[in-house]
Parts: sequence; C-alpha cells; structure tokens
Amino acid sequence: MLQSKKLSTNRTGILSLVAVTLVSLIGYLLYDNFIASTPNKTGLDQQVAADLSIELPQVKIEFITDFLGIPPYTELQRHGNYPVEVGVVGKANPFSISKKKE
Repeated sequence: MLQSKKLSTNRTGILSLVAVTLVSLIGYLLYDNFIASTPNKTGLDQQVAADLSIELPQVKIEFITDFLGIPPYTELQRHGNYPVEVGVVGKANPFSISKKKE
C-alpha cells in the first residue's frame, strides 16, 4: 500500500513561519492602504498638493477658417441628401420574439 510522505519537523516550522509572515504582510498592507483613518503624507505629497493650487492663465483660442476657401476644399462635393432624415426603424417591443414566415 502507498503511504503518505510526512514533512519533517524542521520543514513544517519553516513553512509555518513563511505562511505567518505572508499573512502578516498582507494584513499590514491592507490596513495601511484601506483601513487607516488618516493617510500618511510625505513631504513630496504636500509639495504636489501645493503645486496643484496654482491658477493657470486663460487660453485664447481663435478658429481660423481661411483655409476653407482654397482648393481642394472648394472642390469638395456633397453626396447624398442633407440633412439626413431617419425613418422608422426597429420594433415597438425589442424583446418580442418575431416569427419568420416561410
């Protein structure tokens, strides 16, 4: 008959220590990042927050449409009817099962 292999006492102790260390590390990271009430701000975080409070100057935007009067833009043609009119589409009840006529 087959017998199950037993771990040595030394190996069991090492594996237990590794498991406890990993569980402790994961618990600490979860607590520190999600559960802790006040975030720890470093000097860099405070500097970034101070930099974000600077007001930016107004940006003046001017649209130039002079290029529309030169070729190839003057040679463009309309294809189709404008404005597009949408007719009746779809079914009154999109969840109904339609029966095909054969």
